[in-house]
Amino acid sequence: MAKCNLCGKWLLFTSKFGLCDDCENFVILDLKNRIRIINDSEHIIKTSNNPKTRLSRCKLLKEQIEYLLEYQRKGININRIIKIESGSSQSMNEYYNFADGQYKEILKEKEEIDVLKETKRKEIINENYPQIVKRIPKRTKRLIWITDKNPEEFEVWPNMPFYKSGEYIEYGGIKISIKIGQTNEPSLIFTGWQISRPENPENVEPLGYYPSYSNLNPQQRWIYLDWLCDISKPIDIGYVFLYYYGLERHLVMGNFEEGNVTGTVLLTM
Repeated sequence: MAKCNLCGKWLLFTSKFGLCDDCENFVILDLKNRIRIINDSEHIIKTSNNPKTRLSRCKLLKEQIEYLLEYQRKGININRIIKIESGSSQSMNEYYNFADGQYKEILKEKEEIDVLKETKRKEIINENYPQIVKRIPKRTKRLIWITDKNPEEFEVWPNMPFYKSGEYIEYGGIKISIKIGQTNEPSLIFTGWQISRPENPENVEPLGYYPSYSNLNPQQRWIYLDWLCDISKPIDIGYVFLYYYGLERHLVMGNFEEGNVTGTVLLTM
């Protein structure tokens, strides 16, 4: 008596692969289909110039091999079946080692490409903001919020306790009402947004209520950045409010001393 290595059925005789007839037909058909996918994936990995395509094919190849190795763990000589039925001389381990090695190599290559893209992105950003940001005085620059990263990932209140709108906190015997409006920082300057120097700044539309840097058009952004180079110059009050938003943030969680002094000086201008 013999036992099928896949379904466990007891038989008088098993096939040369240690399987019953039904399981043998199923395994051979499944194996041929997976070997076809493995060979296709191997070819694409070797010939494609797209790292993402090659990585996805490496993952697919490894998935197919893992599935076939499960047969081997059940006592089925999968390498023998492959050699007889598909004519391939490579073992499952050789396929797997190829896929694993290629995956690590491509991943490293992709990381290098991503770094290069990020470097080029920063170079482009610096070209868009060549001199105007450099002209902003250090004192003012310390009080503005500026980033070259995704503005959506900018933390509004890092390391601050969470308060609901309408709650109170006490500070020095004074009750302070908490009112939370928008969750992003309206004065945040993202260097990836376009700016454009207007031919006549007086013809540029003035800012509306509750301005935010993200909602300014390219010409309005240039006017704001140009004003930051000398905040003593007269300007539409909307830009001053935008600057004040950033100062208020400093009063809560940033450079309190300079934010307070600058805000007071602006009020006297």
